[in-house]
Amino acid sequence: MRTSLFFEAFFLALACSLQSSYAQAPGECTSETQWESLVAFYDATGGDYWRSRDQWNTTAFEKTGCSRRSLGVDGNLVELPKYCCWFGVECCTDEICPIDSQFYGNVQCNCTPGTVVQVNMNWNNLSGSIPLDPMRLLDFTTLAHDTSDVFGARPGAADDLGSVPSELAQLDNLWDFQFGFNRLTGTIPPEFSEIYSLQILDLSFNSLTGTIPPSLCNFNLSQSELKILYLRDNQLTGGYSVSGCNSLLTVDVTNNLLDSDLTSNPGSNTIHWYRFGNNSIRGGLPGSSIDYTSASGVNLGKNSFAGSIPDDMSQFVLLTSLNLAGNDLTNTIPRDMFRQLGNLVSIDLSYNLLNGTISPQIG
Repeated sequence: MRTSLFFEAFFLALACSLQSSYAQAPGECTSETQWESLVAFYDATGGDYWRSRDQWNTTAFEKTGCSRRSLGVDGNLVELPKYCCWFGVECCTDEICPIDSQFYGNVQCNCTPGTVVQVNMNWNNLSGSIPLDPMRLLDFTTLAHDTSDVFGARPGAADDLGSVPSELAQLDNLWDFQFGFNRLTGTIPPEFSEIYSLQILDLSFNSLTGTIPPSLCNFNLSQSELKILYLRDNQLTGGYSVSGCNSLLTVDVTNNLLDSDLTSNPGSNTIHWYRFGNNSIRGGLPGSSIDYTSASGVNLGKNSFAGSIPDDMSQFVLLTSLNLAGNDLTNTIPRDMFRQLGNLVSIDLSYNLLNGTISPQIG
């Protein structure tokens, strides 16, 4: 009975935000219908078996009972529906954001107070299926369900693992999508590139196959907002040739089956952490073909890189960690490679075919 409410409740209940382009959804959007949506979400994802369900009341609607501080200077208490204090649920607190740069992009203002804007269920043992057609009406900015079995996976159905639906592109306001440590299969939908506001994409520790969509950062060829890309510990193949990621800070594709060279990889001078370890990437090490001037950590270990270490790797002036171990690198270690790398804390060149000595600049 509750599960049958899931579609109806999501259509009616969670399209309340002043920002929502779907504000004309049929039916009246109230705090009670949002409660019904959350109850349906609880039932559809095995709420009785969640690791934490603190304060979740699925038997009776409570219009008040949750006090939250507003974002304003005075920090006045705002009385909200009780579900706003449920574990993992965040609600809007302010109709207008305070005039302060720290609140730019804040999900809890410029919206209707009491509207559910975030559901974070990381490491909470969810199971079951989340229907995404009605979810396009939500004003969710965050979907985070690490260590869950969702998108079609059912308890006891070990071979019904589920995939990442392309309908996610309909979640216009989504900026944080974390579904690591699940049992997702299939490929990464290229439709992720249509979510213009997406800043964090975490699909790590799943069983995804296929290639990394090259257009992942190309939202209508405009500036991409993507900052964090975690795809480690899957079964992804091909290469990494994602272009247009002009805001990217971290890319982690460790422990996949990538095998194409990186010499033509369109890098970004915004990236701080490059993690490409434990793949089968071949060819030469990327040197000046990639702008790593902002890189703090580079892990290219346990691949099939061959040839010499490029002299121009000295451009990594902010580098603190460099791992090139477990490749097929040959020839001598560039004499002046580390002359400008005063921030370097750790370096691993083991299990290669290199000869020569490490520069005395490395203490």
